[in-house]
Amino acid sequence: MNFLSLLISLFLVGSLAAQKSPALNQKTAVLIIGMEAQDGVVESFNGYANLLTSKGIFVYKFYYPKASWEDIVPLANKCSFLLYSGHGCSNCGLDNQYGGMVINDFVSARDIVNDLHFENNPVIIYNHACGSAGSSAFDPNDIGIKEAINRITDTALPFFMSGAAAYFATNYYGHPEEILTALFEGKSATELFKAQIQYGDHVVNNKPIVNNPYFKNCNLGVSCNKDLVNNSNSTVEIGYNFAYIAPLGFRFVTIEPVAKN
Repeated sequence: MNFLSLLISLFLVGSLAAQKSPALNQKTAVLIIGMEAQDGVVESFNGYANLLTSKGIFVYKFYYPKASWEDIVPLANKCSFLLYSGHGCSNCGLDNQYGGMVINDFVSARDIVNDLHFENNPVIIYNHACGSAGSSAFDPNDIGIKEAINRITDTALPFFMSGAAAYFATNYYGHPEEILTALFEGKSATELFKAQIQYGDHVVNNKPIVNNPYFKNCNLGVSCNKDLVNNSNSTVEIGYNFAYIAPLGFRFVTIEPVAKN
């Protein structure tokens, strides 16, 4: 990139960052940080915001304690990306299992279904929220793949019922940026999943979801890492830390409705 091109690029990014409201037909993103989020999350989410802005997407930030669900709902309904970091809720799901968010207050899966009616079939990305990628704090050494999948689908389901196009969840720092970058490069969800597991994670599921109309034609991928925690008896701790749910062949540039209630 020559110096003039660099100046133009910096000017465009700066101009977008200075916007007070989205332009007509401009895509938007809603970034939410809930109560007691992990250290460094604000800095990370500001980085994701910069990446989104550089791609011409207008970003709304709702960082605890300035994260009222009532303020979020009308903007989320029109967004193309929704990112969340904070506590997962183990009894906020539609079946009283995992789901929802903990921002200024508890937002249950039922709240999501009732209040969100997505117009633009957004990509949902959860980061460091218990259960959203499978594992949760204070789990035993291995919860088992069945329980991990249940937690992932429980967390994702209300968003798909509201019209989301795809769901990604990760417990790793920096991964939302990698997910966004891959999507902007035109990678499919399956390609993205394969790229994310190259660091030593083990694929434990990458199969179609059956018997759920809201996940019609969707694949669910889950990967885990394995750590030896006791040499004397070879005890291994398994963490389910990356997951996706998306239609076969899903790419950001071809977002289409999967299902709406």
